[in-house]
Amino acid sequence: VELYGNDTHVSFDLVLEQFLGFNQLMQEPIVYDLPDKNRNDNSTITRYDYQNSNEETWVRFYLVNNGKHSYPGIQNWSNMDAHAADLIWEFCNNFKLSDK
Repeated sequence: VELYGNDTHVSFDLVLEQFLGFNQLMQEPIVYDLPDKNRNDNSTITRYDYQNSNEETWVRFYLVNNGKHSYPGIQNWSNMDAHAADLIWEFCNNFKLSDK
């Protein structure tokens, strides 16, 4: 998704707005700066968590500050502070599929 949108892609803000509305989540995120483990990549990662009042539903996204269009933790020219697959698993591991 183009961050700001263009003629063929909607903006990230619009996509986020849709997820927040669908899940009825609060509009102000809890913001975390991940540790800058690799200062040579000239970028950092910020995590944004949007939660409902009972913390059972949330939307999480990561912003690579000063990052390029890449997969964090893989390409040596991208952000190396975290591995994207680990972050995805960390999020998904919080949930279970129903038995139904």
